[in-house]
Amino acid sequence: MSPPSLLAAAIDELYGIDAADFMARRKALAVAARAAGDKDAARDITALRKPTKSAYAVNRLIRADPAAGVELSGLADELRRGERSVDANLLRRLADRRREVVNGLTDRAFITIDEPNPTAGLREEVADTFRAGLVDADVAAQIRQGCLLRSVEWDGFGFSSRPGLSVVRPEDPGPSVSGSPVEELVEPAAGPAGAAESAGSAGAAAEDQARRREADRREAEELRRRLAQLQAIAAAEEVLEAAETNLADAARVVADNRHEVAELKEQLRDAQESLTLAEREAGTAEAAHRAAVRALERARISEV
Repeated sequence: MSPPSLLAAAIDELYGIDAADFMARRKALAVAARAAGDKDAARDITALRKPTKSAYAVNRLIRADPAAGVELSGLADELRRGERSVDANLLRRLADRRREVVNGLTDRAFITIDEPNPTAGLREEVADTFRAGLVDADVAAQIRQGCLLRSVEWDGFGFSSRPGLSVVRPEDPGPSVSGSPVEELVEPAAGPAGAAESAGSAGAAAEDQARRREADRREAEELRRRLAQLQAIAAAEEVLEAAETNLADAARVVADNRHEVAELKEQLRDAQESLTLAEREAGTAEAAHRAAVRALERARISEV
């Protein structure tokens, strides 16, 4: 790669401008770098890819309002602490909070790029990217840089498109928050019993220790089960909400199309009526013309 001066400046500019201007501006920057004698920078600038529309929306929001990235990171910390508490009520409140923040950031992203009515698919891509930023510090760091190339698809269990999200990779993404912290809640089994005064007391201590270990194991397993269930419910609720949004959008499109078809049918009826009237008037005019021609011929004959 070339030294960061010209290339870094080009990246910062290109991923902050309107998507429609990307190609022309990239060409101009590459030409300028070549004219400055930096062929490596010119080559690297030419290789920069245009972001998808969803990535463009996220980039523009982060650049226009850096507080959005801070809000995303703050909620990620809350979610991480909430998972460690394994508090069912808290997890439910955090799921509501996550939905509120993701929807809010998504709305703001489309407002930033002046896209008041995005398609359901495009909106879901932006929302998925923010959801991914909540569960993975590496993705969150790339989001905060404002140089995403494409969206991230997160289904609640993992990524379907994670590598190469951004033009610039973060140097220190920090710890991932996607793992389950349930194991941290399980206290280690008690140490071996003190010196037994007799074989009978040693056996009793061993049995008690085994019972405690089994109880701890069962408690940890129950906590894992409850956490997985709550996470599955939260993920299912988000999928349902997205499906309901898609259904509402589809119903609106159908209604709009039906209305348009009705208008077109009405226009067609009006046009047919106009055509019928015009044909009738044309027939009347043609008959009048023929009558006038005959009258003229009779007049000429009478003169002779």
